[in-house]
This record gives sequence, structure tokens and C-alpha cells, in this order.
Amino acid sequence: MRTSLSARVFLGFVVILALFAGTTGFGLVRMHRIRESLRYTADTYVALTRNLAQIKTLLDIRDDYTERALAEADPRLRLYLVRYARDFYPRAIRARLGEARSSVDEATELSTTDAQRRFLADAGDRLRTMDEDEVAAEEALAELFDRTDLGDEERLLLRERARERAAAVAKQVRLLSLNLDERIAQSVLKAERDEQDAAWALITLATLAGAVGLLVTLWVARALRPLRQLADAAHALSRGSYTVEIDPNAGAEMEAVALELRALGNALKEREGALARGNEELTRLKAFLESVLASARVAIVVTDGSLKVRRVNPAARSFLQLGILETEGRPLEELPIWSALKDHEKELRRAAAGGEGIHLSTVPLVRADGSEVVLDVDVEPLRDPRSATPVTGVVVLGTDVTDREAARERLTATERLAAVAHLAAQVAHEIRNPLSSLGLNCELLEDELGAVEGPRAEEIKNLLRAIGREIDRLAELTEGYLKHARLGRGQPRSVDINAAVEDLAALVRDDLRRRGVTLTVIASPMAGTVRADPSRLRQALLNLVRNASEAVTGHSNAVVRVMTSRQGGKVSLVVEDNGPGVNAELKERIFEPFFTTKDQGSGLGLSISRQAVEEHGGSLTYEDLQGGGARFVATFNAADGPDDDDEVATRANEVTGHAGGPA
Repeated sequence: MRTSLSARVFLGFVVILALFAGTTGFGLVRMHRIRESLRYTADTYVALTRNLAQIKTLLDIRDDYTERALAEADPRLRLYLVRYARDFYPRAIRARLGEARSSVDEATELSTTDAQRRFLADAGDRLRTMDEDEVAAEEALAELFDRTDLGDEERLLLRERARERAAAVAKQVRLLSLNLDERIAQSVLKAERDEQDAAWALITLATLAGAVGLLVTLWVARALRPLRQLADAAHALSRGSYTVEIDPNAGAEMEAVALELRALGNALKEREGALARGNEELTRLKAFLESVLASARVAIVVTDGSLKVRRVNPAARSFLQLGILETEGRPLEELPIWSALKDHEKELRRAAAGGEGIHLSTVPLVRADGSEVVLDVDVEPLRDPRSATPVTGVVVLGTDVTDREAARERLTATERLAAVAHLAAQVAHEIRNPLSSLGLNCELLEDELGAVEGPRAEEIKNLLRAIGREIDRLAELTEGYLKHARLGRGQPRSVDINAAVEDLAALVRDDLRRRGVTLTVIASPMAGTVRADPSRLRQALLNLVRNASEAVTGHSNAVVRVMTSRQGGKVSLVVEDNGPGVNAELKERIFEPFFTTKDQGSGLGLSISRQAVEEHGGSLTYEDLQGGGARFVATFNAADGPDDDDEVATRANEVTGHAGGPA
């Protein structure tokens, strides 16, 4: 029965593992024995040597203190020296001898050989002898220091006896120290020999284990040789060759693997054909989708579930003024379209989480260049029923409805103007003729009263003049309605914009001077001409100047400035003042017909001005001035072609006068 490939590999691994485990275990055991021997030497012999060195030092110091005490004449100093020589150092010596005996006793319990036990027994006997000699030396010293009736001869005898006993202790200390040094040296030499023996043994075992491991590796490699054929077959499958051949003598396991590889090759061949067809269809659909996205005029932004941008179509890049490589992967909040969606962030994230879509109408959007457009925005979730997460993101559709809304506003204005025309016709028919008759009668009555004398004659004349002024004001108001209703256009021609401004300044000079308003004209010689009806242009400019002067009348240092300039093919006419400006909530309505903030205004001045400017292809806008004031900018197309160099040479003409606001 042949052993299976997995069994042979496992058996070879077990043999190699057992060899290296045995080698490692042998090395660990030998190192443990050497370590225990060195630890025993350090804990016993070295500690005992340290105690003997301390005893030898204490003996020398005590002998020195004894000699000094016997020779000292000062009683107090002699008493101090005697106390150390008789009491302190003997106690210290006895304590060290006790520690040495304890070390010998502990080492005897831990000893493992007869040689160690014999050495420790000899050391114990020597320590006991040292203890007896130390007791005799201490007794001689005590008698020498305590007895005061001793003669010189007896004192010398006691001193000599103490010295002999101390010398005996020191001799035993030296002998035992020499024995310990020899013992320590023998232990170190033995440890070195054991270490060398262990090293050679480990080298031998490692060599043997390596040789056996090499043989086992060769055996396993031979058993795994058929795997190379399987690898070649798998590589052939990866290249598209689905025929698998293998040595029939490779074994049952290899034959089973070969059969599986053949089945895999057939399956891959079938799936490769299906994948090619699917890729072709996917490429066609992708090209179709790209064509749809590229040709769509609606701005399309596709995001994932976390609102990070995945795709932006060309219309969105152009409309939102985005670069080619600055969108994919960025959060939707960083795109300009977010300003139209930020107020509906909760609904947007709810749609990304699987909620309903969002539809927003006429949403204002400020683009990167500062221009403002109006959008209809639709947000729809992307749903994938095959995914575990049914909503994979959202599609944001932005439709530019700026022109539509502008047309709607123009239609609304036209409807209002039609109503004004109808109303103006009625006013002209019902009011103008009676007003003319009333004015004429007032003038006749004033003439008749010219010859009347009396205290109330002047008062009656003043009343008649007031009635006449009110009749004239009503007639002027009626005429304004009629002019606005006619919407008539004159014949356009080239008009020098600076000449038109100068003519207007000359017209309003006296009125401005009486009102205390300073009019400053700053004209650019490069402004050139515009194509317009002179009367309509004059009417628009007059209304703007009147409106500005009305705003500053009564203020100190009241100033109205009229400026002309040119940039390329555009000519600008600017009227600004240093008045209070326009409240933020009223800015959107100042150009509406009949809207006014004045007590007696008609609300038609700015509406007529914008209408006149737009009739000639221009635009009229309002801006707040920094520091306070209002600024109206009328922009026209130049009649003499573009001029990129606007070298402005200005001249200021200050005149003082009055301009009335919209009636």
C-alpha cells in the first residue's frame, strides 16, 4: 500500500521536528546544569568568601583600636576607643561568624556531591574553631580593659593572649579563604569544561539533525515532484490552453487533481465565451450611456451613498464651470451646485438612504465666475435591486431655467404695462381735459382778481396759485402714465454718451444748485458712442439722476456722480450717490412698475429707465456702495466696435442743483 502524499509530507515534518526538538532539549538541559552549578558557587562559596573578608577587616580594625586605647592618655577619648574595641567590633565579628555558619549550613543542605559535603564540613569545623578563639580573645580584652588592679606584667600577658587568639582567628580566616578561592576556581573550570562538552554535543546533534532534515527534504521533494506538472497545467489554463496532461504514475491524488483541472478548463472555456459576449454588450451599453450623458443639455451629477461625486457629465462641467479632474471623489458639498441644495440637506441625505426624491423649482445658483443663474433641480435615488444596499447613490439633475424665468418676468411686466396702457387711456380721456379746464379757469380767476384790493386779496391769490400748482402736478403725473403706456420707440442712431451726459448736466444745473446737491461728471474720452434713441436715453438718464438727487436732498455734503467708461465692446454709464441706499428687503422690487417708497412718487421712474435701457440691448443693475449709498450701472453695446484699451482721462465738472426722484 502506497503512502499518500499528505502522509509522507507530514511524516517528514514530524521527523525533522523531533530531531530539532531533541537537540534543543539536550542543549537546554546542559545549560541548566551549568547555570545551577554557577548559581551554587555564587550563593555559597562567594557569599562565604565575602563574610571572611569582612571578618578579617573587622579583626584588623579592632586590633588598631585596642592599641590606640592602651596608648591614649586622655580619659574621655580612651573611653570612646575602649567602647569600640571591647563592645562594637567583637559583636560585629561574632555576627559575621554567625552569618558564615548559616551560609555553610544552607550550602550543606543544597550540596549534591560528597566533595562538596566534605569541604563544607571542614569549613564548619574551622568556623567553630574561629568562634572559640574569638571568645577567648574577647575575654582577654574585657579583662584587660575592665580590671584596674592589674600590674604592668599582667597587663602585658593579657594583651599578648588577646593578640594570639586574634591571630589564630585571622589564620583560620586566611586558610579558609584560600580553600574557598581554590574551590571557586575548580567550579569555574568545571563549568567551562561542561560548556565545551555541551557545545560539541550540540554541534554534533545539529549536524546530525541537518543531515537527516536534508534527507527528509529530498524525500519530500521527490514526493512533491508531480506538483510541478500540476503547476504547469494551471499555468496553461491561465494562458487559455484548456488541455491538462499529467504523468499516470503520479499517484491517485495527482490523478484526481488532474481531473478537477480538466473540468475547470472546460468550465473556464464556456465562461470565457459568455464573458466575451457580456463584455461586448457592456461596452455597447457603456458607449450608449456615455453618448447620452455627453449629449444631454441638462447638468447631471452622480454621487454614491455618502454623497461623494462619482460622475459629472460635460454639460454639468460647462454649466458649473468645473475642471476636468477636479470632481470625481470629492464631496458634493464642494461643488457650486451645493448652494442650491444646502437648505435641503436632510431631504437629500434621506434620498441617498433610500427615501423619496426631491424637486426644487427656480433655485438661484451663484457660479464660480460670480454670475447668477436659476435652476430647476431634481434629485432621484439610484436603486439597484441586486445589491444588498438597494440605494447606491443619487442623481442630481440641474436644468437652467434662467431664460425661462426672465421671459416670465418680461411677460408679467408686459401684462402690467398693458394694464397701465388701458388705465392711462382712461386717465387721459377722463382727467386730462377737465384738469386743463380747471387750470385755465384758475388762471382766468387769478387775472380777474388782479384788480381786486383788500386785506384778503393776496390770500385768495395764493390759494389760486396753490390750486394751479396741484393741477400742474396732476397733469404731469397723468402725462407720465401716458408716456409709460405708449412704449414708443424713436429712430435709433449713434449717440455720443459723453455728450448726452453733458447735455443732461446743463439741463439740471439750476435745479441742482437750488437743492444744494453737488453733481460730479467723470467722463472717459474712450467711452465712445452707443446706438440708441436720444430721447429715450435722455429720459432714462434723467430719471436716474433725479432718483439719486432725491435720495441725498437734505443731507450734508450731498453728492451725485455720473461716470462713463468702456471695457472692450461694452460702454458703462454709472449714477451713484452718497445717500442711505436701499434696504435689503426692497432691492428685488425697486424696478417694478408702481413700486415706490416716497409719499408722492408714482413708482415709474426706475421702471421706465430699465425699460429704455433694455430696449437698446443693454442692462440696468443696482449695487450697494461701500460706506453707504446707491449705485446704478447701465451697460450698452458700443456702436463703434470693441476697444480693449480703456485709458481713462477724466475730467470733473462740479455743478450744484436739484434732481427730483420718480414722480
